[in-house]
Amino acid sequence: MRKTLLIAAISLAVLLLSFFGWLQYRQYSSWKIPVHPDVDMLVRVNTDDVIRHFISEYGLNFSKKIKKNSPKTEPSIKNTGIYFPGNIFIYTISSAPKSNYYSTLPVYDLEDLKLYASAKLKMVFTDSAGIAVGKSVDSSITILANNSYMAVAYSKSKTETLPQLREILGADKRLNDFPLLTKALKQQQGLISATDGMRSVEVSLHGKALHWSASIPNANKYQELFSIHQSNNPYDSTALTTASLEVNPPAGFFQNEYSVKGIQIEMDSVLKYYNGSLMLQVMPATTQVDSITSYEYDDNFEKVEKITVTTVKVPGIRLSLAAEPALLAYLQKIGIVTEQQKLNREVFPLYEVHVWHQNGILRLSTEEARTSSTPSIHSTASFAKLSMDVGKTVQSLGVDWI
Repeated sequence: MRKTLLIAAISLAVLLLSFFGWLQYRQYSSWKIPVHPDVDMLVRVNTDDVIRHFISEYGLNFSKKIKKNSPKTEPSIKNTGIYFPGNIFIYTISSAPKSNYYSTLPVYDLEDLKLYASAKLKMVFTDSAGIAVGKSVDSSITILANNSYMAVAYSKSKTETLPQLREILGADKRLNDFPLLTKALKQQQGLISATDGMRSVEVSLHGKALHWSASIPNANKYQELFSIHQSNNPYDSTALTTASLEVNPPAGFFQNEYSVKGIQIEMDSVLKYYNGSLMLQVMPATTQVDSITSYEYDDNFEKVEKITVTTVKVPGIRLSLAAEPALLAYLQKIGIVTEQQKLNREVFPLYEVHVWHQNGILRLSTEEARTSSTPSIHSTASFAKLSMDVGKTVQSLGVDWI
């Protein structure tokens, strides 16, 4: 009996060591994918950590629990033809438009890949000398694949990306040939992290809490841009999510004018009255009274309007901006805000949003009751902060699949 237990313990230890060794190999091999020689900004998605988090939250069958029930009948294709490594990397290229994004993934079956991409992404493939070229219907996605790797590009502007994809598969460059980028990412442990070698951003999940952090070297150079010691936005401990940004962006960051539903917004007029502090809060869901207009026919067969008043549940959203009272007056003048101090429903038709100015802060809220608390001025060492209870936030926003 003792010998049997010893053998079982040794076997279990070997299995555990093999499993952890396999995970380490997945991480190691993911850094050896081919990339373009002009890699610029790099984003890493830690797939092992994503899977670990979903298993810990939803169990081993997490995919069934988060899957949306769709009335559409889609083809059942289980084999993607792609091997998902421990990390998936998305990057931009310095010699290509910044709105183009590239990625490289290992391929274990080229025919399965083409079948899956054709069915799920509506890709159309052409083959030549063992190389498959796929294009989406709207030409925004391009795939170039051989029996070893798939290089994929997404272009928002639908520019031609095939030359860069050929350079990715044809060049002898691997991701670990860029130590400045890889060293910065390997120091981060989040689910998602990004860097350009100098600046970095990291997003991680701890239970249902979302943590976001950013690193900018020589921050003293940006004192005129970041108002990091003048935060005067109201803080509410009952908020499910609080995101704050302390920044005074120059006019050069924006276009001179923006058009929203035919209303022209002059950014000079907005920035002139904005005082460098912004806070977005997601609160527990609230209720609003809404009216639904329908039509029916009376006894004389004449079409008459019928208005039904109903109570609806909407997300509790608060947006606070440190601003002069003149900003509210300007928004009312151009028609973004009505005389009743509500956001124009043609501009934002989803919910009724109340707008008012109080104690140096312009407030927008879906809650009908206006908070009367006086905001406090406090110092902070960060220009941006994010605190989120993920589970309660998505419930308040009506997202039912997380």
